[in-house]
Amino acid sequence: MRYHMLLAVALLLPAPAVWAQPRHDDPYDYGYQTQPYPADEQLSHVQSLGHELEDASRHTYRDAVASRDRFTWREDRAIRRLDKLADWAGHFHHQVESYRQDPAHTEEDFQDLVRAYMRDRDAVHRDLHATTRVRDDFRRVETIMEHLTGYYGCHG
Repeated sequence: MRYHMLLAVALLLPAPAVWAQPRHDDPYDYGYQTQPYPADEQLSHVQSLGHELEDASRHTYRDAVASRDRFTWREDRAIRRLDKLADWAGHFHHQVESYRQDPAHTEEDFQDLVRAYMRDRDAVHRDLHATTRVRDDFRRVETIMEHLTGYYGCHG
């Protein structure tokens, strides 16, 4: 009996480490929750990036709508995702501006933004018959996201 209890405890000890691993059932979960949030002295730069991201993503969406030419359901889906990304970028920007005293609050907002960005990135590259201008606009969004990931402890 004592042997069985020790064996059960020994088998369960590594369980919390396994439970803490990223979810593998979410194709857009790339482990972006590795480090919580930016430090206080970095927050002003994160706020600036949030503003740039909102502007860049909204600009990309508007250019994509203006230059669409195929009118397929896939292109329509990609454009809707660009609009959704712009909404998430606006939400993130608002949260970063509103929670200056509590930057930890923005961690989940950033994770939601990353998921929207990953879905959008896939759709833009696969489904959108974009002009060079739209692709350049989206590269700007990608660059800003790369900068933001550095503040949230990401490897992406």
